[in-house]
Amino acid sequence: MAAPFWPLVHGKPRVELPALPQFVELLEARGTPPEVTRVTGERRHWADRDELLGFLRRQLWTTPGSPADERLLATLDSMVVAGDDDSVAIRGASPLDIGIVSWSPTESR
Repeated sequence: MAAPFWPLVHGKPRVELPALPQFVELLEARGTPPEVTRVTGERRHWADRDELLGFLRRQLWTTPGSPADERLLATLDSMVVAGDDDSVAIRGASPLDIGIVSWSPTESR
């Protein structure tokens, strides 16, 4: 969710962590065929701007008052959209694409 903010706050692209495709690949390489079920979740929203700011600070590893935090504050309002219920969301954020992986354990070799 915080990926669009990373280059604005830190001045370089964010390195993505391994995720669902890599996990499925690992299971297959170990001879364990997984079953993947995809579910579309709701678009994430926060009660207010302060709650979103706290989330973003944790995701972006910024400390209040730091230069990185100042850059976050400078970009925050342009990337936030208000909901009808006074909640806020990140502008352009898609609903969550969730992958549920299940598999049967194989015998130890």
